[in-house]
Amino acid sequence: MKKIALYLFLIMQAISVTACQNEELDLGSGTVTPDENTNVLIVYYSWSGTTKGVAERMQRMLHCDIYEIVPAVPYPSDSNDTHYRAVEERESGNLPELRGSLPDLSKYDLILLGGPVWSDYMATPLMSYIAQSDFTGKRVAGFRTDAGTPGRYDSEFSRMAGESHAEEVGEMLGLSHVRSMNAERLDGRITEWFRSVGAGNVEAAVERMSEK
Repeated sequence: MKKIALYLFLIMQAISVTACQNEELDLGSGTVTPDENTNVLIVYYSWSGTTKGVAERMQRMLHCDIYEIVPAVPYPSDSNDTHYRAVEERESGNLPELRGSLPDLSKYDLILLGGPVWSDYMATPLMSYIAQSDFTGKRVAGFRTDAGTPGRYDSEFSRMAGESHAEEVGEMLGLSHVRSMNAERLDGRITEWFRSVGAGNVEAAVERMSEK
């Protein structure tokens, strides 16, 4: 009986450990999901779902933590209405409030920040996140999705990341017309960028995607 009890105890312990390893940390606006490559954090905002798809693909490749930026007041589903609201926010300097607490960056060395291009600029929720963050001692790199007109996105990103005390601002990954890319081309662009910004074990990332 003692051996059976010990065996059952060990099984329950194993289940408990697995559950803790996969636990999501609810931060109110999104979730940070602990994973293997814990020195990298992907932070993204997505309006249409395109940037979300890219960010989640990167997360599966790197096995790193990921956090979604969610505005306190959702944007309209109509692109024109969203455009006018974003222009007013940017020109007035009243960037949108974000839902919940921002993630603790203390454990990360590299922050990958992604968002869509809105009228030649960063989407205002991403601008709001960067403005509220302190990247002291962190390397930061951006990725963007667009319809072929990045405008001032890259220069504004570099400026804002610098103002938030980023130690280093890495190369920008620009992805135009993502939905028309095949998986092989998209993965190639992403892994090339991973190498340029020093985002973990890229070979392992490539192998993970090839197994899917």
